[in-house]
Amino acid sequence: MNNSIIGPVARAILVTTFCLSASLVWAVDTVLFEEDFEDVPLEASIMEQIKDKDVWSGTPPDGWEITNENPDDLGMPEWRTWAIVDLEWWTRTAEDQRRSEFTGVHNDGKGIGKGAVSDPDEWDDWEGNGNPDAISRWNGHLITPPIKIKGAAESSLVLTLDSSWRPEDTQNGEITVSFDGGAEERILFFQSVGIDAGAHTLVTIPTLKLKE
Repeated sequence: MNNSIIGPVARAILVTTFCLSASLVWAVDTVLFEEDFEDVPLEASIMEQIKDKDVWSGTPPDGWEITNENPDDLGMPEWRTWAIVDLEWWTRTAEDQRRSEFTGVHNDGKGIGKGAVSDPDEWDDWEGNGNPDAISRWNGHLITPPIKIKGAAESSLVLTLDSSWRPEDTQNGEITVSFDGGAEERILFFQSVGIDAGAHTLVTIPTLKLKE
């Protein structure tokens, strides 16, 4: 029997448009789930040096979950875990650092508007409650709601997302999936060292095979 629920997808580094689709037997792509974060209400920034209103939120879309495995009062408040942000503001917070290569209009709009961001590099720049790097390693998760996949043909599921990954020290990120509450399976891995280090933009994850 094919599984009917795809479990949480977590641990990407930056996501702006998330889409799970299935190609049905008549070869028409059907979108089962998508999210562009544009409907998330934003609030004023907290401690970032670039102050602005309606640029940041620690609350994900309905049904999503953000977890924080870092000390609650450690590091830059905006980046203690995942956040939904105005990407143009996020670019300005760190004097660009090549972020405009993803958020600029010259990149076909992949990073324009709002997006989900994890930014350990900005997190460890604020030492008001101690040196974050000396105390903890940043760890957070962005988790989707359960996604119904009943009726999708076996080996038909494809996950696509626009993402930007900047290698930093030994940081890694991953996207995992579970079916009907089963064990998590890694379907995409981002790393900061080695031959695969670098940007991953408009990533298409290989088709997932449904369990019998």
